[in-house]
Amino acid sequence: MKPHRYPIIIPRRLIDKTVGMVAFDGEQFTLDNGKSYPAGALADMRFGAIGYPARALWSFLSFFAVALLFFLLSGIFFYTVLGREWLATAITPLILLSIIVGIWAADRFQPREYLQLIFTDGNAIILRAPRSFLPLLSRLKPEWAWQDRLENPCPRWARIPLGLCCWALCGVVMYYAAIPDWRPPDNFFSLCILEEGYPRFIRFTDKELLQGKTLCPAPYDFQNEEGFYRVTIQREGDVFYAALWNDSPADPFEYVYRADNDRITPLKQRRGLLMARAMTIIFAAFPAAFLYALIKVLWRFYLRRRYASR
Repeated sequence: MKPHRYPIIIPRRLIDKTVGMVAFDGEQFTLDNGKSYPAGALADMRFGAIGYPARALWSFLSFFAVALLFFLLSGIFFYTVLGREWLATAITPLILLSIIVGIWAADRFQPREYLQLIFTDGNAIILRAPRSFLPLLSRLKPEWAWQDRLENPCPRWARIPLGLCCWALCGVVMYYAAIPDWRPPDNFFSLCILEEGYPRFIRFTDKELLQGKTLCPAPYDFQNEEGFYRVTIQREGDVFYAALWNDSPADPFEYVYRADNDRITPLKQRRGLLMARAMTIIFAAFPAAFLYALIKVLWRFYLRRRYASR
């Protein structure tokens, strides 16, 4: 086979120091000083990586930079090509897609791993080598074939799907835990009325402004040309459900009331459901990362017990 050359390094936290080269042709290791070791002289090997703080910082910076760049470029494209209305509609999918691209980048641009080779004479060298180096050595020493599964219990192709599943699971749990509760009506409880065919919300306590006004019919769905003002009203018997989107972090404002002839009885209200969804999408990434790491630890423990019982 064609010899492959790998740098011999001294690992450092950020920048490694290269001290030589080694060539491996499948049968022996040849150092640049002329010294060589046959494959049978290999006594042990271990994989390593840069220190945890620097590695975590590098992963976070890769995720943040790529996700932010993708989000900005996508937002500029939607705004300039399709218009503001399409941008407002696609903002949530763009955030999700940007996070997915950021996760891919954090995994794709991980720092290279190190392979430490220990020979029978006690000498050891550390190579900067990809993990594709390990299967080749595993064929030379079959007893090492299981070590890669302990170091990487999750295959590379399954890491992103597994991470997304953990993220979705944590997001659903957190969303149902973070849904705003319905509250009793207060002085800010509002009703939807029509003024020259345009829906407006007026506080229920402003009796003078409500006199002679026509309530919005049900079912009713209104959205202005800019798309930032929307009103929906649904009805079940004599109970009305009104929702207002007004380009506010507290959207939608939801009001439930009972209308019996000319008598209106406020029942309950809430707001901030949209923000609760957005926050759970973002903050679910933290418990998802913990769940992902926990699954890897448990699976590695299972594999270690399985191979130890052979």
